[in-house]
Amino acid sequence: MKVLFDHQIFAFQKYGGASKYFCEIIKRFPKEIWMTSTLYSNNEYIESYNLFSSQKILPDFSFRGKERIISELGKNHSKIIFKQKNYDIFHQTFYDPYSLKYIGNKPMVMTFYDINFSTFNYNRRVINYQKESFKRANKIITISNNTKYDLIKNFYISDEKISVIYLGIDNVDLSSLRQERIIENKYILYVGEREKNKNWYNFINVFKKIKEIFPEIKLICTGKMFSGKEIDFIKLNNLERAIILFSATEEQMKRLYRDAELFVYPSYYEGFGMPLLEAMVCNCPVVCSNTSCFPEIAGDAAYYFDPYSDNDMFDVISKVLNSQEIREKLRERGKKRAGCFSWDKCASEHIELYNNLLS
Repeated sequence: MKVLFDHQIFAFQKYGGASKYFCEIIKRFPKEIWMTSTLYSNNEYIESYNLFSSQKILPDFSFRGKERIISELGKNHSKIIFKQKNYDIFHQTFYDPYSLKYIGNKPMVMTFYDINFSTFNYNRRVINYQKESFKRANKIITISNNTKYDLIKNFYISDEKISVIYLGIDNVDLSSLRQERIIENKYILYVGEREKNKNWYNFINVFKKIKEIFPEIKLICTGKMFSGKEIDFIKLNNLERAIILFSATEEQMKRLYRDAELFVYPSYYEGFGMPLLEAMVCNCPVVCSNTSCFPEIAGDAAYYFDPYSDNDMFDVISKVLNSQEIREKLRERGKKRAGCFSWDKCASEHIELYNNLLS
């Protein structure tokens, strides 16, 4: 068996949950059963995991449309690989259906991450891409039952065509990390993107109220640089000294989780919510929304709030900050809950799905 992964997600993401997912499963596959058409990529996981060779494109420069240029360059190389037919199964890494005219009758697998392009980040072009890919795919993997439900409800895909395979998490040996705190103050940790579905602006309104009760508390945000709009909003709320943006390495990220008073995930919607598990394995109490996949993934290892209610968000976060007992309970439950998810299991379930397609 030989599974071909195309270049798409590795062209678009330097970091990100989707590209990390593919890198995590690929590194657990026997080398002889997979290949990729990726030639150009600035993806950091490819390099840090030492998975395969790729050529970086202007890695020190950022400009609008850069990822699309990398993707188009990669598309031409991928077409050559498709035409050679030296693979048994094609696993599409994102939704552009450019490959469909080249793969012939080879079995095709695709992964559906979330419904965001039909809702919060509406994109008609991507939706059309998805529809075309859904129609051709022999199997569609969703990363949670909630995402499977969204796929059936919004695109009328048959249940039999969908397989739910949860993402995984690696256990973290906290004793191996440097013991020094990166941030001396007590802080709430916010991780990742801040676009529409992330509910960041409403959370900042809540944090301002939290700050009045806990004057010493900081908010640490990790991820890309603040936009001008975000900076203006922070200034408008007089929170310039309370909010710190931190660009963290993998090791630093674990320490930030470990030392936080709590991790907050205020999103309206997620397909899986990987930071939930990242926080849990680093012994960090989790407070998050009660919507979409959150209860499915976090179980009893989080305190939940209604993301549409600032008052409820404030009450729940305050309650957890006020109680060492609650935080310890969440840490204990989090370790246990994270143990239910494994990259090894995720990888083996992919191999089983591929084998079933060829049997």
